[in-house]
Amino acid sequence: MVRYIGIGCICKAEKRWRMRHFGTDLIRALDLYQSEGIRRFCHPSCTILSPVSGHLRVRFPGSAGSSESVRTYDGFLSESGESLHNSEVILIPCGSRVELFCEGLSSYLVLQLSPAFLMEAFSKEPLLSETISSAQKPALTQILPDLFALLPLYQDSPERNRLEINRLLFSLLGGLDRVLLPQAEGAARMSPAPSSRQESVDSYIAAHIEKQISLQETAKACGLTPQYLSSFFQKSMNCTFMEYVNRIKAQKAHDWFLRSDLSAEDVCAIVGFKTYSAFCKSMEARYQKSWETLRSEVAPDFVRLPAEEIVRNPPSTLYPVTKPLDEGTLAHKPVYQIRKETIQAQTRPDKPFPTSWKMILNVGSADSIFFEPFLRKLNEFNRIVSFRYCRMYGLFQLVTVYSSGSRMYYGFELIFQNLDSIINAGLIPFLDIGFRQFPGHRNPLSSFAFNSDPADVYYEKLFLILPEFLKAASNRYGRGAVEKWRLEFHFSYQNNRSFTFWQFLSAFRKIEEAARKVLPNVRIGGFGFDAGLREDKLQNMLDQLKSSGCRMDFLSMHVNGLILPEGNCSFRYTTDENEPARRVFVASRLLRNCYPSLPVYITEFGFAHFVKSALNDSLFQAPFVLRFFTENAGRVDGIGYHMMDDLGDYERPAEREFFGGAGLFSTHGLRKPSYYAFSFLSRLGNSVLSMTRNHILTARSRFNYQLVAFHYRHIPDTPGQYKTEDEVRFFEKKCAEAADRLLLQFCISGAAPGTYLTKIIRMSPDVGSLHKLWLYHASSLNSLDEPDYQFFRGFALPEVSAAPLSVPASGKLTVEVLLAPLETVLMLIDRSAV
Repeated sequence: MVRYIGIGCICKAEKRWRMRHFGTDLIRALDLYQSEGIRRFCHPSCTILSPVSGHLRVRFPGSAGSSESVRTYDGFLSESGESLHNSEVILIPCGSRVELFCEGLSSYLVLQLSPAFLMEAFSKEPLLSETISSAQKPALTQILPDLFALLPLYQDSPERNRLEINRLLFSLLGGLDRVLLPQAEGAARMSPAPSSRQESVDSYIAAHIEKQISLQETAKACGLTPQYLSSFFQKSMNCTFMEYVNRIKAQKAHDWFLRSDLSAEDVCAIVGFKTYSAFCKSMEARYQKSWETLRSEVAPDFVRLPAEEIVRNPPSTLYPVTKPLDEGTLAHKPVYQIRKETIQAQTRPDKPFPTSWKMILNVGSADSIFFEPFLRKLNEFNRIVSFRYCRMYGLFQLVTVYSSGSRMYYGFELIFQNLDSIINAGLIPFLDIGFRQFPGHRNPLSSFAFNSDPADVYYEKLFLILPEFLKAASNRYGRGAVEKWRLEFHFSYQNNRSFTFWQFLSAFRKIEEAARKVLPNVRIGGFGFDAGLREDKLQNMLDQLKSSGCRMDFLSMHVNGLILPEGNCSFRYTTDENEPARRVFVASRLLRNCYPSLPVYITEFGFAHFVKSALNDSLFQAPFVLRFFTENAGRVDGIGYHMMDDLGDYERPAEREFFGGAGLFSTHGLRKPSYYAFSFLSRLGNSVLSMTRNHILTARSRFNYQLVAFHYRHIPDTPGQYKTEDEVRFFEKKCAEAADRLLLQFCISGAAPGTYLTKIIRMSPDVGSLHKLWLYHASSLNSLDEPDYQFFRGFALPEVSAAPLSVPASGKLTVEVLLAPLETVLMLIDRSAV
């Protein structure tokens, strides 16, 4: 796993420099060789070898007393001599002796990776201890595109291409993780439990060798008391616990001196000595020699490949990663199948693109807006998308109360500060003022009007406060402006178990009549009907609403956790991917049958009732949001997603970048994949040519077209809740191993002939999401300082590329998009840009 750890003997400035130049430091050499005859090498680096052309045999001579292994690796050569894609990869540990037998002129690529950084930042122990080939692990071939794409960038200029090299390097190492880590984890599960206390302690030390190991933590992990463990070492080993730990660390350091050319500082960091002086003392205590003397005695005789055989500026045929692969030439056929769909579209300006997706910007709790970072990101995002309404709940939790004599007065200063920010951003307030079960104010004051009241008391107070608020708001903003607002009464199905829907309707009618006496044209509606309710229960509630005589200006519904057929609230998503769309269709049909002339809004939606879920941070969320919109765009008048949940949540862990919130930004403002889902929608044109469950094709004219295509992968039924990062890893792994790829072919008639420029913005499992990188870094990214943080921020950006496209005189424009599971692509096709 990737985990960035601090280096105790390296100063902070050097650590920061290393992190910013991460990829170029990790790569010691990357070259393409052409050789004949026998070549021998012994590198002090971890080596990845990939034959390219010709016939190559690789032999690993064993050390004295050990066996040797020989394997033949054949390149593929066409009859014309053009090199084709080769599918062999060999991982060679540092310090290993290798013999290459080249029959004729053979080409092979050699990537040397720094063992210090592999251990320090990526913990790639399998790369450091054993030889692994794609013959043993066929899935290793998935790193080949990244490996060959690195070559021209590295040979051109490592510094100028640093960001792209880093991106490809992380992708390559992520591919190694997917292949090597399951093996290591499986071996750990299959290995027998330690049979003695000594073995338990040794296992713990070996697993945490790079850390500062304490007696207390080791005793706790082994199920012992610190006193017993200390006494055990004194009696059995005739040394203290820390002396034993330093002895093990010194042995590990000796191994590194034996098989690498790492500096003493790097070895000190890898084996986890707190200080350089402690490292020197432990080496002398263990071997009765200084580390300098020891190094001179054990340093291996490293042999490097001839520099004159390096191919400078090799032809593109030697690394054909941009060419389509001929499956007949591959040693290992792709394990996936391509599912092709052809879409015929006609350029026409008569079908407008729905705007329901940008009707409501849902910011969550009203008091979140007081945070300056929250408000900054809200303004930033609204400038991109231009929403109409800003929906928030809990606004009246900010009402203060004070008395003068025998009269009670209400204060709306905090509410108006909140609304000023919203209105200044160009948004119309959409206020959910229904009862919600709050645990109390974060900073409770006796002067607040609402203090964890039950539902009936809450609505009694609201009956008195809402008219006063409308008067004050009209004086401040004008009656015409306030009449454009939306006041939503949300009926909580979970929290109002002792407060029936009929009691709620009685309270609502009383409050609504009082509000209209002050402002006759005020827009009031609701009630956040749960789309997961049974059809008969929802119909019964609507019948009660009709008979109550309540006047409604709009209807609202919530779509969260559509699970069980009976509509009970649950925390597991349905395993039927058609169920959410069906439930929304049924609920919207019932609402419109009851009130045909009223607008219907989905004011809240998500894939589960729990807002916190690790999937909200992952690549899954982008195609989920797009799929939800394409299925429901024509059924409702507005859709509100929780867009600022992460930035405004008081309960988020301060030390974590991602914690499962449903917002578009991480806790520090990094854009998550769901952000780009809305950003891609904002780039679409005003006329829809085609819209299905996996794409939206629009046009602004016969000269420019826009396409958003996505491969939605439904949640499998095994983990269900996806509340932990391990479950997200499991889900993403299942998606990566999925047997289908989606090929969408679009044939658009009526386009203007000529040459177009196609700009492609792509989010895939390797680009466009920092969450995956954060998962591999565990919590280490949270401790990075600002320059390092800004460096890693670049990995959250989607991949951007461009290509020309020709349209013949017939006006037939044809484009194809191949999508992996969870992948999302935006294509902007513009003739005027050429």
